Amino acid sequence: MKLESSQNYYYRYKINSEKDFLQETVERRLKKISKNTTRSVLIDMCDSEAGFKNTWPEHAATFFKNYKTEYLFTLPHFRQIAAHIKTPESTQVHVQIRTLFEFTELDQFLSSNHLNYLSIHVHFSPRTTLELNTFKNFSSDVKSCFASYFWDFRPYNANIKHSLTIKDIGQFFHLKNHLAIETKFTQGLLHGLEIWNDHIPEHYELEPNVHASWVYATPSRDLKLSIVIPSFNNAKFLANVVNHLITQSISPENYEIIVVEDGGTDHSCEVIKTLFHNYRNKVNLKFIYWSKKHPTKGDQQFFRAGLARNLGVYFSESANLMFLDSDMLVPQNFVQICLDELNKNDLIQFQRYHIQQSISGLNPSYTNVQKEKETYIEEKNYWSELFNCDDWMKLNNFWKYTCTYALGLKKSDFLAVGRFKKYYISYGFEDTDLGYEMFKRQKNFKLIQTPLFHLTAYDHMQYRNSQIKRMQLLKKTSALFYLQHLDSKIFDTFQNFYRFEKPFLNRLKDLL
Repeated sequence: MKLESSQNYYYRYKINSEKDFLQETVERRLKKISKNTTRSVLIDMCDSEAGFKNTWPEHAATFFKNYKTEYLFTLPHFRQIAAHIKTPESTQVHVQIRTLFEFTELDQFLSSNHLNYLSIHVHFSPRTTLELNTFKNFSSDVKSCFASYFWDFRPYNANIKHSLTIKDIGQFFHLKNHLAIETKFTQGLLHGLEIWNDHIPEHYELEPNVHASWVYATPSRDLKLSIVIPSFNNAKFLANVVNHLITQSISPENYEIIVVEDGGTDHSCEVIKTLFHNYRNKVNLKFIYWSKKHPTKGDQQFFRAGLARNLGVYFSESANLMFLDSDMLVPQNFVQICLDELNKNDLIQFQRYHIQQSISGLNPSYTNVQKEKETYIEEKNYWSELFNCDDWMKLNNFWKYTCTYALGLKKSDFLAVGRFKKYYISYGFEDTDLGYEMFKRQKNFKLIQTPLFHLTAYDHMQYRNSQIKRMQLLKKTSALFYLQHLDSKIFDTFQNFYRFEKPFLNRLKDLL
């Protein structure tokens, strides 16, 4: 299944040693790239082993002949291999710059060697407050005009003295210290590249190579909607949700249900297959199992809801997508509402009411739930603002309410914004990020007033209904959200998450 995208998106191929260019390694990564919205492969040499830093990976382009191949080097590495670049006008080179002094050195090196500035992309990547502060002193002495720039910040690292926090970066951009530098780039900001989250362990598999465990299909199909449901050890509620979806008012030929089981151990795959065996020719239902045990990389015990949704979309076959949680009860006309509204709007989201946990334990049907007596709005002060509004898009920073419990959009838009970003490996903000990307493209948002009912089981949540644990998780993911977009609105909206990013002991160490 080939995914198409309307914008150039990069797959960052990190090179640490020669083993990363072994045929088996390249072939494995090519399979991942084919599932992505990639058009360019960025060969990132910045963390290569010392003995490998003097080489020019010219042969890399032959591995990725179906993609545009570009290269990212540190400044010292670039200076050593620049002479090997035979056609600088056609070779897209990216250079990582940690300080303003390095930027000036790059300018002088290009000038003295008569190299083409316009084929050079610059990644500003300061790691500490000391490095970032050098950019405050930028002057117009830099003569070059480069291609594009990218602020490639990394998350806070307690092991690095003076490591940058979101507050440090936010203040830098608030003072507009970056504006003078950015005038030196003819193409402006580099689009389509994700920041690098170096807190992700190397053995984590973010783009799986798996197949559908089993498929039920109607004899003829005219698919108009794909409902993607990520699930984890939730067989009881999942069966109830699927049961509501296969008894819709619209013909089953017009929609498909795709369940992605995120490595659970409650035998959901067998449970769902057995329960709905009599519907094997009456419904379009796919089940994908993504194991938490990788055959060569070991345990994969991390949050993968966004990645599971990406996987579900890869297996989807219709033009419209609906993301639905595995504990959301829907009315009988749910699919029809989705199709009607997606014909008029770019992004839709339903109202959500949590069923009291004692009632949820009974696993009721949608029609048996008494909304006024048996449900409530979780985080009422926050979500009531959305659920009670007349027009979602009139709310301040309306994109912040985007949430995948029941979220619909066109597949073409989902691919065009780059899917759910792979660096969200803990709870929160992968869906907010998606909403923000849609907002930047001036897409239309619509809240659907039809209520959905959320089966509640607090022990099933990643944060176990602990607000302290939840805040700890959101601090991490909110930081990634800001680092990707560097928008002052994001910083102002979620600044409470950024207040105590640096532990007290680390603040004391920085003073020494």
